[in-house]
Amino acid sequence: MTITARLFDAHLHCRTKCYLLSRDETGTVPEYARWQTARQESYRKSALPTLTNLVTHGQIGKGILGISSLPDVDGEVATGVVARTSSMESCLQAVETVPVKGGSGKQKIRPVLFCRSNKLGRTEKLMAVFDAVVLSDMLGRRFSGAKIVYGEAHSETVVSSRAMAEEVRKRTATIATLIAAPSPPDLILIRHCSECEFQTQCRQRAVEKDDLSLLSSMSEKERKKFNERGIFTVTQLSHTFRPRRRRKQREPKPEKYQHAL
Repeated sequence: MTITARLFDAHLHCRTKCYLLSRDETGTVPEYARWQTARQESYRKSALPTLTNLVTHGQIGKGILGISSLPDVDGEVATGVVARTSSMESCLQAVETVPVKGGSGKQKIRPVLFCRSNKLGRTEKLMAVFDAVVLSDMLGRRFSGAKIVYGEAHSETVVSSRAMAEEVRKRTATIATLIAAPSPPDLILIRHCSECEFQTQCRQRAVEKDDLSLLSSMSEKERKKFNERGIFTVTQLSHTFRPRRRRKQREPKPEKYQHAL
């Protein structure tokens, strides 16, 4: 199965979401997620012209498909470029050409990702590098980085870390193994659930299993420790609670939070 940018983005947030999307499962997109998507698209449209303002002969092409239609002039920008290999695919928000240092007359092509956040996280950088890796493999060229336009001021940064490219390839291999599995991964409720279209289905499954992830205050590290002790459900955990005798002290210490209670 082809690993798309949508699957890659889903895997960065939740393995279960990635698996369900690979099976063409459908859910109800929360209102907050739709609002976020609309804001991101609005930002992309407002930030796109800033790419052409930096060059003299920049121009924007739309609906570009395939290698032959990629930009080949310094400063030229194309949108809607579909980069596709035998195993990966991504619809690039924009692709631009930039001259290579040294005056050799050659150009390098790099994808552009737009992010309305004023602070970039690792997720945004990995998504930009994923686009660059797919484009690089399609063109048969070495990884040359990816540009991210972000924030209210339309700031720019270029991600060119080879280590991130290796991480992208490792993640795509992990995704390939995940979606080829006959059953979904272990269900864990996380913070991303509030903006996921599979929130209702996953929570219902968690309630049926009485899963420990229903306790949102419990960290993944704490959950693993309980699993190592053979405790997998909220009911099992509740039976481990034992009230402690409080020592007489002048200034009593605040009670420690106990998940079992």
